[in-house]
Amino acid sequence: MQFRTTFLHMDRSEAIEAFAAKKIGAKIERLSQSPTSVHVTFLVEKDQHIVKLSLQESGTDDVALQSQNGDMYAAINKLADQLDKLLRRKKDKRIRGRVIDKETKLEKFTPAVEEAIEA
Repeated sequence: MQFRTTFLHMDRSEAIEAFAAKKIGAKIERLSQSPTSVHVTFLVEKDQHIVKLSLQESGTDDVALQSQNGDMYAAINKLADQLDKLLRRKKDKRIRGRVIDKETKLEKFTPAVEEAIEA
């Protein structure tokens, strides 16, 4: 997994970078099926600290999340919680074998699960 960071409108901080890699990296390694790259952007606008995450996985849709707070560490924690919730939801859908058809907006089983049900 490739973990990249970008700092905008602030100085690079090894402590923030290490904290984000620890919090976000642990969630991704535990819950993601095959992460290829993670890009985290830290920026400051007025008194708000913003953290943006872009996660690319092979074979699935890309994930983009954003969190903002008055403290950078709190924003990273909030983003890690959002990511955990999203990845758990994706993993549960993958395990259950159900997907939502984008055209009809109806939930259906994957072909492998349908074959198992019919057999």
